Amino acid sequence: MDPTRRGFLKGAFLTAEGRQATDLPRGPGLPWPAGSAPDAARCAACEEAPCAAACDPAIVRRHEPEHRLQGLPWLDFTQGGCTLCAECLLACPEAPPALDLAALPALGLARIDADRCIAHQGVICLSCQTACPTRAIQGDFVSLPRVDPARCNGCGACVAPCPGHALTVIMANAPAHD
Repeated sequence: MDPTRRGFLKGAFLTAEGRQATDLPRGPGLPWPAGSAPDAARCAACEEAPCAAACDPAIVRRHEPEHRLQGLPWLDFTQGGCTLCAECLLACPEAPPALDLAALPALGLARIDADRCIAHQGVICLSCQTACPTRAIQGDFVSLPRVDPARCNGCGACVAPCPGHALTVIMANAPAHD
């Protein structure tokens, strides 16, 4: 697929299949939200993965056996964003029983890669802004999109709709995530 302006204008990125067919690199999303993960060894040993089964947008994935974080869950924003429902945490048999879901921090912070952002290439695009439920990404037809850290909760809703794959979600103090 043509991951360029021409591909965008032809609508190549409007479907999940079109976005997956691009050869732009994609890696795992965020690790589990800070302070909410159970013991990593127990999590990796979990056979059933109830966290993944409980995730309605189906963005909870587990690292493959060959990955250094084998079996640990991560959030895959390539198909959608997190609704912040915490059903994954509630389904986990290892999660602390008194887990205060309201006290959990934001998942992370969206980051725009200007080299991949088609708005930075002179193409009018409002995909990320339209998809953001907290209106944390602002800009218009004349100003380039930017992320307001005070509003961004790191849900990743902006990642999948981005035709240039210019958005990622990063989390402070997250382990290296290959």
